Amino acid sequence: MANVKNKLNKINKYFDLPEGLITGGVHIELMSNKQAILDGKCSILQYSDTQIKINTGNGTVEFLGKNLCLDTLNKEGALISGTIEKIEFA
Repeated sequence: MANVKNKLNKINKYFDLPEGLITGGVHIELMSNKQAILDGKCSILQYSDTQIKINTGNGTVEFLGKNLCLDTLNKEGALISGTIEKIEFA
């Protein structure tokens, strides 16, 4: 299994893709501090208008701010909007 993962990581590097894109990691894009797009499998651990905590499978990412809203959540990813003031990874 480790051999397959090494080959996938080499493909990632060869094509200059974001780390983890092929191996199942979550790709996060920020549009200023107003929107975050997460591509990949994720599940919600905590949700309020000031905090959204997401399990990415490889860890957690927590969005802190004001008027946060989970606009979309499906098997392909999530869309978070509001005023994002801080992002924490664990």
